[in-house]
Amino acid sequence: MLAENIASYVTGWAVKRDTDAAPHLVNADDIAFLAELVTQQSGLAAEDAERNLQVVLEGWLLQRARGERPTRFNTGDFSAFIAFLPPAEPEPVDSSPAEEPVARVSTARKARHAPEEPSALSEAETSPKRAESFAKTHSKRLPREAPAHDLFAGLDFSRFHVENGV
Repeated sequence: MLAENIASYVTGWAVKRDTDAAPHLVNADDIAFLAELVTQQSGLAAEDAERNLQVVLEGWLLQRARGERPTRFNTGDFSAFIAFLPPAEPEPVDSSPAEEPVARVSTARKARHAPEEPSALSEAETSPKRAESFAKTHSKRLPREAPAHDLFAGLDFSRFHVENGV
């Protein structure tokens, strides 16, 4: 159902992924990729899901209709993709008395816990130098911004044609 909704939304679009040599009409592989990507966003807040989609699809150029200027995905597209997800179903409540507690698995994503407790670490591992080097190598990396000297800034149409030799 999700793939069909996405397919109807992007019908007739030409797309150039960041890994493609030339633009092409949206095909089954593109739709399957988008459907899988959107499915992975289920259980997340809408803002987080849209931000994730924006980061992953940042390198895609789209031409929505013949003769139109190629653009990138926009916030409306991300909102539409998220809207195609089925609503989250509430977990059924079991009112019968149970002899042993039954563990329930939630479909919502939960935060991961650190595998080691700080008290179990040796003094050498908790030293300030060790903490600084760990922070430098394991810091969360954000997507890079385009440099200020980008000659094609705001000229997606020109960039599209120069890159594809059109």
